[in-house]
Amino acid sequence: MNRTVHLIVNPFGGTQDNRALAHKALSTLNDHGIKVNVDFSQRKGHAMKVARSLSYAPEKTICGLGGDGTMHEIINGIMCRPPEEMMPVGLLPGGTGNSFLEDVGVFNFNDALRMIIRADHTNIDLFKIHLDDSCHFAFNVCGWGMFASANAVAESLRCIKKTRYHIAGLWEIIRNRSQQAKLTFDSQTMEGIFSLIVASNTRNVGKSMMISPSAKFDDGKMDLTFLKQSGRWALMRLFQKLPKGNHIHEPGISCIQCKEFEIDALKTTLWNLDGEIYSGKRAKVTVLPHALSVCI
Repeated sequence: MNRTVHLIVNPFGGTQDNRALAHKALSTLNDHGIKVNVDFSQRKGHAMKVARSLSYAPEKTICGLGGDGTMHEIINGIMCRPPEEMMPVGLLPGGTGNSFLEDVGVFNFNDALRMIIRADHTNIDLFKIHLDDSCHFAFNVCGWGMFASANAVAESLRCIKKTRYHIAGLWEIIRNRSQQAKLTFDSQTMEGIFSLIVASNTRNVGKSMMISPSAKFDDGKMDLTFLKQSGRWALMRLFQKLPKGNHIHEPGISCIQCKEFEIDALKTTLWNLDGEIYSGKRAKVTVLPHALSVCI
């Protein structure tokens, strides 16, 4: 059976020349007898549209070249397809943050390319997020509070590349804005003022920030981390320990595993889904076990 890879490239993301990386991928895959079709995303939402509308073939892999945001769009496009027309997904690193690849121990382009060539597939969990009247899917993270507002700041700092997540985090600590909400999980309800609420499917988010050290993307559960209103110094300690995941031992941090949770915020706020920013007031997040086939 002749294999085909449909490559969807974000030409604007990351710190490298993604057009040059796309040419390298095309040449290498062709050398291995794999046919390659290429689309360059032109605007936000374009990668999702392409993934949703591609013709189905059982030997086809849809591969993104970009960051977690590119993967997010492709997955949301695939999840709009009929179940019998879903195809496996791959990711080549071309973004500022490649959290999913970092979780599986892939840190460079050539190693990721070898995974696509090898075509070993693993089924991973997804999050299904009902946000007000809309529905979305996430493979990496669903975050609210400071976790979302910091990511919105990071998006405005793309010009400084890899350090933008850390600078954005420090800025949000200085601002220290908390929000009132009702959090429900496992038949428990908590009401109060929260600094952040984050559900993780992978250990890492952003650039080398280990928000959930115990998270696994194929265990049928999400790792839910939340923090009620805290002072700046407490937040700074947490931030300093985030790269190695040691923040989970700090006072005030709660970490649990669950299959579903809900947030009912007092007002419309920002949400971070795989690094993409949305807005809404109420969300119900559910794990879909083994919902997507991925090249790993």
